[in-house]
Amino acid sequence: MYRINVTLENAMKSRGIKTQKELLALVKEKTGESLRAATVSDIYHNKSTNLINRKYLEIIATALEIKNLDELIKLEASETLISNEN
Repeated sequence: MYRINVTLENAMKSRGIKTQKELLALVKEKTGESLRAATVSDIYHNKSTNLINRKYLEIIATALEIKNLDELIKLEASETLISNEN
């Protein structure tokens, strides 16, 4: 089985954004939207156990000017899949 891995940290770093607080400010500036700090933290740390709200990803992608979702989301093989292949 594959696991969805959000790579927000990498997308931020490649754009010189060092903190989640900076990202929140950028989101507000570029989109006029406000995201909760806890929401960004969950996305940043891949802690969301439910599906991540698509609108949140769209807002973040807009603020970071991400044109390719590969910069923000990766599919990774889970340990179960890796061990079954061996």
